[in-house]
Amino acid sequence: MYHFSDDTTAVNNIVVDHTGNGQELDVQDAGIATTTGAMGTALDLTSSSGYLRDVGNDWAWASGDDHVSTGLYYQTAASSEALWEWGTSNNPNWLSYMPWYTNAAATGRGYLYFGLNQNGTWSRDTGVWHHFTTVAPATVGQLHGIYDNGVLELSSTQNTTDPSNAGGLQVGRYTTGGSYNGIVDELRFASSDAAFDSGWIATEYLNHTDPTTFYATSTNILPGGDVVEGWFSTSWNNRQKITIPAGGAVSDFPVYVDLSTLGAAFFSEVASDGKDIRVVDAATNTELPYELVAIDTGAETGELYFKTDLVTTENRDYYIYFNNPDAQTYTRVIPMVHIMCGQITLLRCTT
Repeated sequence: MYHFSDDTTAVNNIVVDHTGNGQELDVQDAGIATTTGAMGTALDLTSSSGYLRDVGNDWAWASGDDHVSTGLYYQTAASSEALWEWGTSNNPNWLSYMPWYTNAAATGRGYLYFGLNQNGTWSRDTGVWHHFTTVAPATVGQLHGIYDNGVLELSSTQNTTDPSNAGGLQVGRYTTGGSYNGIVDELRFASSDAAFDSGWIATEYLNHTDPTTFYATSTNILPGGDVVEGWFSTSWNNRQKITIPAGGAVSDFPVYVDLSTLGAAFFSEVASDGKDIRVVDAATNTELPYELVAIDTGAETGELYFKTDLVTTENRDYYIYFNNPDAQTYTRVIPMVHIMCGQITLLRCTT
C-alpha cells in the first residue's frame, strides 16, 4: 500500500510500502511532485517524465495468485501510459492497468491486462477524482473487470490459467518509455480477489470518496474519566464518536477517517504527532488496530484508518480517544492495511 506521503522530488528517493512488507518503490528518471489528493497526499505525474519502480526491480507476480488493485486517479485527458504495470512486456503475461487510454471522455477506453487482455469504453467526468478497483483472477471463468466509481465498467471472463509476470512493479509507465499523464492517490494491491465482491467495492468507494456520508460524527469533544460509564481508560481525557450506518456486510474493513471532520476542538487537544489517539469499538469497549497516516494540528487535517467488521442490520459506533499527555506512540503488531491474508497485502500469503 502506498500513501505517497514521501518526498518524491529527487531520483532514487524512496516511497514506503505501508503494509510493512518491504515492497518499497524508488523514483526513476526524474523527480515527481506531490499534491493534495482525494484522501491525502497524491503522486502528481502530470508534469514529470519520472515514474516509480520497486526497489531492485524484482517483485514478480507469482503464478496462482489473483491480482486486485484499488486507488484513485485524476485525469483531464487520455494517457497512453499505464497507471501501474508489472514488468515491461509479456513475461510471460502482460500485467497492467490503463484507466483512460484512448478516445474522448464520452467514449474513453480503459485496459486491464492479466492473462486476458481486455478493454472497455465508458463515459468519464474529466478533472475529477475517480475511484477504481481492478479484479483479475488466476482462475479461468471468473470475473476479469474494472470498477470505476463503484460501477462495473469492464466485465469479461478470464480465459488464461494462472497468469504471472516475472518483472517488477512500475507506477506511471507502460513498457519502457513515457510517463502517465495523471495523478494517483492511495494505491493498493491484493493477491486474492475473495473479499472483493460488489458489496466491498461499493463500501470502499463511498468511504474513500465521500467519508462524511459514509460515517457521521460531531465536532463536539466529550470529556470523560471515572464519571462516564464505559470509558475506555481514565488516562484519556476526551473522545469523539463516529457512527457508521447499517449498510453492506464486510469483514476486516479498513475504515478511512478524514480527521478534518472532527473539528478544531479535537486538534487543540490531541498530541501534535497524534500519539495519544486510540480507536475503540463502542459496543465492546475494545481497542481496534489503526494506522495514522498523517496529522497536522496546525492545518487541522489528517488521515487515519481503523479495521472493523460492518453489518447490514445495525449502525456501528466507535470512539476516537485522545488527550493523554502520558500516552506512548501506538505500535501496530500486524500491518494495518487489510490485515487479512490475501487482502490488500503486498506479498503472497504464507500464513
